Amino acid sequence: MITAVAGLISLAWENVQHLEKLREENKHLQEEINLNRELVGDSPRTHAVYELIRRVAAMETTVLIQGESGTRKELVARAVHNSSSRADGPFVAVNCATIKGLGIN
Repeated sequence: MITAVAGLISLAWENVQHLEKLREENKHLQEEINLNRELVGDSPRTHAVYELIRRVAAMETTVLIQGESGTRKELVARAVHNSSSRADGPFVAVNCATIKGLGIN
């Protein structure tokens, strides 16, 4: 009887471990979906940006994205937001040039 119960407990533990692995894989795949929904590209530089987004999104920090006009900074910001733990919250884009133009420092 004890052997049978031990076998069932062992099987249950293996199932729990397998379920955790599946959850982690699902989380990673969801991040991939969120990341690649709006950004497009397959070059090595684009993949470097994707990797940087993944790394930054995992951190609890503020991110400043800089770049020339037309470089799609807001898409990168959205990808960071959507891949982060804050994805369920609002995304607020701030155009710093507009704030500076208003004389707010």
